[in-house]
Amino acid sequence: MFLAQSGGAIGLLQATHLALVLSTSKVPLQDLGQSSNSSSPSNDLTAALLVKYASCLEQDPALGIGKAFDYLRKLPTQEQSLQEIAALVCRSIYHLDQICGTLNNDGVRQPGELDKYMKREDVIIVLTKAADNFRRGGVHEDRTKAELAAKLFMLAGKYDSLLSMLNDLISPTDVDSDDKRYWWTQSEQFYTHYLAQPSVVLSTLESENNTRLVTTNRTLMELRHVFSSLRQEKHQEAFEIINRMQLVPLTQEEINERESKYKDLDTIVKHQFPSLLKAAVHALHGMHRRIKSEAPGVDESTSFHLKDLQNKVRFLYIFSGLTSMPTETKEEIQRLRNNMI
Repeated sequence: MFLAQSGGAIGLLQATHLALVLSTSKVPLQDLGQSSNSSSPSNDLTAALLVKYASCLEQDPALGIGKAFDYLRKLPTQEQSLQEIAALVCRSIYHLDQICGTLNNDGVRQPGELDKYMKREDVIIVLTKAADNFRRGGVHEDRTKAELAAKLFMLAGKYDSLLSMLNDLISPTDVDSDDKRYWWTQSEQFYTHYLAQPSVVLSTLESENNTRLVTTNRTLMELRHVFSSLRQEKHQEAFEIINRMQLVPLTQEEINERESKYKDLDTIVKHQFPSLLKAAVHALHGMHRRIKSEAPGVDESTSFHLKDLQNKVRFLYIFSGLTSMPTETKEEIQRLRNNMI
């Protein structure tokens, strides 16, 4: 290690090559400047030198990043090699198209620099690891990381991971912010381009039994429209969307069926239910209030309509108990019920 540290770039090159030769020849290696508790000090030292030298190469435009890949492929274990190459990809965000390839109109990756050095299966692993690195880095707090993760998942053909991340980014659906609106738009564009018609993306999700993610995505997008309508006090419009979604009971006969359906929903959708139930009741309450204020008198037809709205809220209250909604949700429903008498 002394040669690598004191000999500059040439010393590091010589130390790395010497370590590779000795390691390949099964000659034991150890950094005499440090004690090692590792069971494989030779592999540890060789790996450290390879990573350090590859790091120097990736910063040298004359040599190109390909040389760095070539050295990282020589790491003692394949897992180390793929992990370090993924880390290099994460550091090379301004050259992703060159390194990782590009997407054609069908959403299929075209080869990049990585494909010159690795098998296709290994390239997919690297791209997935790099995407996961960005996703773990905090996609909710950093839109750039989320965009990079999304691009890498797409390049890797991990459409299920991409869709799962999009579903996470557009939740909770009752929150309105620049980021939420941005990801709602991205999600809608992804659906329109790849999922609303036959595509490689859709057929891959179908073959992997991941179409449930598409259903969840559509549900979340519909919920977004519910809350958007309520913010604009379009109570009738919000109610019509809720009725169309068939998630909550609006008649006595639907209570048990909707309860059973609720149990099979994805967790991310279940988390929206307290807000959805309150939204449904607010929509019904708004409709009830409008009818009472606009009707010149409460005739038989108006009375029937008002009673029907009250019953719908009652069914939602029963449902909230059957599905163990938070106390605050049930109290809000009850408060609005009282105002509809």
